[in-house]
Amino acid sequence: TGLVRVAASPPPAMAILPRAFTAFRAQHPDILLRSHSAPIAAIVDMLRAGDASLGVAMDDRLPPDIEAEVIGSIGFACLLPAGHALQRRTELRLADLAGEELISYRGNTRPADELAHAARAQGVALSPSLEIDASISAVGFVQAGLGIALVDALLPWQLFAGLGVRPLAAGPEFPIALLTSRARALSRADEMMRDEIRTACSAILHEHRRA
Repeated sequence: TGLVRVAASPPPAMAILPRAFTAFRAQHPDILLRSHSAPIAAIVDMLRAGDASLGVAMDDRLPPDIEAEVIGSIGFACLLPAGHALQRRTELRLADLAGEELISYRGNTRPADELAHAARAQGVALSPSLEIDASISAVGFVQAGLGIALVDALLPWQLFAGLGVRPLAAGPEFPIALLTSRARALSRADEMMRDEIRTACSAILHEHRRA
């Protein structure tokens, strides 16, 4: 018996936690699981307050009281509206997106900074016309035909109708980090869940590499 509380940003919450929770539940059916989906600042607050024991986020630049164990990395994906001409390509590069209406992360965030750096290095000018703070929010905008979204490749985008999904080649990558508070000890159940999250992440990234 017991309780395991995990806070995660939406991409790992939708991609990694279902697999980790399934494996954990098979072994420990009597332990209550609680999932919080939240931005990274809120995850840090929950870890500090003891409202979550484990966090999963796509950033490893955390305050010194938060332990960030990088358990993998994932690139970017391009979400294309139905019928878009670029769907004929199997993968896209930043240069292919020049002149397109772009939907991507708001300025002064890590993914925006990484994309801007990669674009400069490749001699490409990127200027999103619609900025978002969470990749999941791009779905409706792409389905409505407002542009091409440049977002993390971790979310299971194939679950959403009306999107063409193509990997971004030669682009930057997000770290996937498992977060804990340095000030709080993990329970045995927390440690078992941490192992399942590592395993699930590894399996999902292996599937991405094979795709």
